[in-house]
Amino acid sequence: MNRLPVSLTQDFELMPDEARAQVLFVSKTRLTLKGFLTGGPLVWKMMRRLKRTPGFVFHKGLFKFPLTTGALAFFESFESLQEFARSPEHLALVKWGKVPGRVRSGFIRIMRTAPTGSGFGDWIKPEEQQALDRRRLIPVVSRETGGDRQLAPGRPA
Repeated sequence: MNRLPVSLTQDFELMPDEARAQVLFVSKTRLTLKGFLTGGPLVWKMMRRLKRTPGFVFHKGLFKFPLTTGALAFFESFESLQEFARSPEHLALVKWGKVPGRVRSGFIRIMRTAPTGSGFGDWIKPEEQQALDRRRLIPVVSRETGGDRQLAPGRPA
């Protein structure tokens, strides 16, 4: 049985656009029925703007029954995300959401990617396609990014 070659890399040239994104935006909003029924046109305008924003990479909308919506959006840089966040279409939706009776709760998280990732198969360069023990991937990435110290609550950095 041949295993796919795995490589730790900082070169994402052969990978899809999502792998090259540097900033990830995650949101989820629980709406009231009134908010769910009236917010649609503003969301569509905002989505058109999002896809035209320089540095926008990828978007995926989320829905959870009955009235919860969300989004994943990937950007090339934090500046690209800021440019979208300051757009008139996004600001109009934020203003709309501040009106009592439209939104029950929500959150936004913004994350930056680590410089090192892993790739396998044809998304890594042939010269990097050397067998690498997969059990070593997580400790190596954690050591290179400092992720294990940052993520573990109560552990000294």
